[in-house]
Parts: sequence; C-alpha cells; structure tokens
Amino acid sequence: MAIQFPPVNVGDPAPVDGDVYVYLQTREEFVYDSADNSWTPKGLASPTAFGFQGTIEVKKPAPADAESGYIYSVIDGALMNDIDPSFQGLAGAVDVPQYQLILFSDPNWILIATPVGPFARTVGGQIQPITNTDDLNMLDGSYRIDQLDDIPSPPSP
Repeated sequence: MAIQFPPVNVGDPAPVDGDVYVYLQTREEFVYDSADNSWTPKGLASPTAFGFQGTIEVKKPAPADAESGYIYSVIDGALMNDIDPSFQGLAGAVDVPQYQLILFSDPNWILIATPVGPFARTVGGQIQPITNTDDLNMLDGSYRIDQLDDIPSPPSP
C-alpha cells in the first residue's frame, strides 16, 4: 500500500522544508526536503512514543512539555483561524473538530484523520445519527440499550 504524504485534501497546505510526517500504521517518520520535493525516511518512532495524554484545548496555548508521539483529544474544537498559533501545523491551516485526535510530531501538530461512522457527537456531548432521517431518534433524552425489550425469536418453520 502506498503512503499518501501531505497534502492529502484539496486546500491542505503544502509541506515546508523540515516538516515531519508520521505514518501511524508503521510508526515510521519521514522528513520533507523542499529542494528535492521528497519525503525521506527518518526511521521508526519509539514504540513507547505514542501515548494518549488526555484532553486539550486548541484555542489555548499548546503544552510546552509535549513530546513527539503524544496524542490528545480536542475538547473545544476550533476553526483554523481560532486555533492558538502555538499549534504549528494546525493554526491557520485546518479546522479541528471537537473530539478529534491530534498528534504532536515536533515541531508540528497533526490532525489524525479518523473514519466517519453512522453517529456523531454534538457540541453538548449527545450521540446522534449523522443522517437525520435514520430510524433511531437520539436527539432528545437518553437512549439505553440495556432498557430495550428483547427482540423475539423468529417462529420455527
């Protein structure tokens, strides 16, 4: 499988000399060389380098003690122009949705693309179907699977 280096989507910023890209599937790091317009393997990140550090707010300054491989869950979410400038690689470059994961790859912060499922979490924290016309109405109140009636078994032929 080929690695798709940044930029990935239309409108993504072009890489600049020295940018580091971490291919999460193999933990391999690559460095961008603008003179050659190429990505050079830097080696594998330490197997202990990737660690979830908890939540983070991108509208406030980035933590000064962040190390490469630290992963955070964004609790505020922000449009690209509202992200604190200390989040190099994100500020002014991409919108960061609430509850999205970001990775610190010194000196840049990277938005981790996660697949979109059939459900979304609202600003208030409710989980609801992405498609409003889905049969399951989760817009109001709680939905608890442990309180549902059992589905009857089909009759024997």
